[in-house]
Amino acid sequence: RKEAHPVMLEIMPDTFGVMVYQEDVIKVAHHFAGLSLGEADVLRRGMSGKYRSRREFQNIENQYFENCMERGYSEKLSREIWRQIESFAGYAFAKGHSASYAVESYQSLFLKAYFPLEYMVAVINNFGGFYRTEFYVHEARRSGGRIEAPCVQHGDYPTVIDGTTIYLGFVLLRSLDEKIGVRIGQEREEGGPYEDLANFLNRMPIGIEQVSLLIRIGALRFTGKEKQTLLWEAHHMLRGRNTKEVLAAPPSLFKGNQQAHDYKVPVLRQSRLEEAFDQIELLGFPLRDPFELADEPLENGTRARELPDKLGHFVVAYGY
Repeated sequence: RKEAHPVMLEIMPDTFGVMVYQEDVIKVAHHFAGLSLGEADVLRRGMSGKYRSRREFQNIENQYFENCMERGYSEKLSREIWRQIESFAGYAFAKGHSASYAVESYQSLFLKAYFPLEYMVAVINNFGGFYRTEFYVHEARRSGGRIEAPCVQHGDYPTVIDGTTIYLGFVLLRSLDEKIGVRIGQEREEGGPYEDLANFLNRMPIGIEQVSLLIRIGALRFTGKEKQTLLWEAHHMLRGRNTKEVLAAPPSLFKGNQQAHDYKVPVLRQSRLEEAFDQIELLGFPLRDPFELADEPLENGTRARELPDKLGHFVVAYGY
């Protein structure tokens, strides 16, 4: 407050003479340097690179310094205020814009503090934000959520939450037809839980290429069968049935014609690494902690929360 010029302090008392909002540039140019409001707005736009012509902006700059000289300001002060305008105007928000961001920030902070899992599910479904979906899923896990792959028995097209369990939505599954992803939940609501693979195939207008995606991501794990077994059975039941043909056909044409046969196939178990690669291919990220996939456990690594105790020491840290 002591260092601020009296004029600056007078026009911006709430911020102690410091420019915070985009409107402050206009105030300073008008009240401090004596520019007209029109000239001040040209200055504001020019600082953001939005001037109509470079010459027009240069004229405003010259006028600013001439006015400051006429008002008896020292060259040092005039240039310092100009520097502040220059360094500030390029990234400044309008006051109304800043206020709306502040309200949203407080709301987000409240939700994340008191409803962390619900908040992260909403962020995942919003498909926005600065980070990839993988990071929001990881944050939900760190907040106490149990992350589950898409599931035909409990999940839905968007990501959903049940207690502390989060079922990733079919919308995240690459190459899955949107109509199929939406229909899975609708059919379950209308006809009750799916009984087994045959029941699912009888009730869903789906071809082998789409059901293969669901099986590979583990969406039919409620059957209790290994993925390779389910793929084998699905190929046998559908016999090359194509999803596009099914969706184009009358609803009753493909219903009720799949039967589970009493035969056994070899038990082909999928390794953790194979499962992770499937998830990376279909979702874009693994659901398992990548460090769990290492052949040998990582030793002597320093956790982030331990760093304050390691000041002055060399540490080994592993990151992903």
